[in-house]
Amino acid sequence: MTQTPDPRARRKPIPVQLILTLEQVLDASKIHKNNPNTCLEASKTCHETIIGKSKSKRIKGVSRDCKSPYLLREVEITNRYNKEENAVWGYIVNLSNEEVTLTTSNGAMTEAKFFKTLKPTNRIHGEIIDCWAAVLNEEDKLRSPDSPYRLFCGHRVFLKWMFTAPKTYESIRLVALTKMKFEAVGRMENMRALKCYDIVIIPILENYHFYVMAFYLKNPRIYLLDSMDKDETIVSIKDHQDYYKKDTSYKVKHMFVKYLEKFQHVTAEKISMQKVTRVDLEWAMIGNIIDYGVFTMRHMEMFMGSHRKTFDCGFKCS
Repeated sequence: MTQTPDPRARRKPIPVQLILTLEQVLDASKIHKNNPNTCLEASKTCHETIIGKSKSKRIKGVSRDCKSPYLLREVEITNRYNKEENAVWGYIVNLSNEEVTLTTSNGAMTEAKFFKTLKPTNRIHGEIIDCWAAVLNEEDKLRSPDSPYRLFCGHRVFLKWMFTAPKTYESIRLVALTKMKFEAVGRMENMRALKCYDIVIIPILENYHFYVMAFYLKNPRIYLLDSMDKDETIVSIKDHQDYYKKDTSYKVKHMFVKYLEKFQHVTAEKISMQKVTRVDLEWAMIGNIIDYGVFTMRHMEMFMGSHRKTFDCGFKCS
């Protein structure tokens, strides 16, 4: 039986535009306990400290001197929360559901109610995975010069109607995909052709189940990472000439290839010839239909385009 440490054991603090100090969080907590009538004002003060509304900015490159193979960019899932992380989490839990907790560099905002789905026994909302993708994209700018350049997409790059809507022209699906990819690259015109990326990582939501598809452009391959055991999962990988008879994974491949062809990507033809390869995960779950969102986030963070022999997420197996 597979045993893994709880992926919720420690979450990497999600960076925000302005820093919230530990003292401010603790002060807000005291105010909330001692005088509930002033909670709203205190919450507003902290909210303004955390979130600074700003216009989208040009993505700036990071010099080679700032990139290091010794920079720890991964969550240490065996560590426990520290005092500051506990305080920030306590503050978020006490926010009203509609309060904005995080704003990304391109202006996307996420409300507290979505962050509260991080509580144990809850299914993580797709908005959280989108936030995670934004965080990973920022952190990947500091990757080692020898590490692959990865693009992390949100879960809305491929929408359900693209897979199921009958009698939909392929051109309409491609227009929608192009728009969503434009958002994924930070609305940067010179990045939308994906020619600078080595790997494109996309979380897919199918029948309320999240998994990851990764397109390795530098060394053309297509990978599928599913946290559920292959004998139990709902995710299948069968191809067919008829688009509507393809499994979702091959519909994703079909549309992604069309996107590459539109922008004349040099690997479009090679990617079109690749089969979708399911990565065999020793920690794949049986009977767990709750934590797939957590595993999806971890798989996004850790995947570098390799198979099980070198793909280690830190999960222990027995």
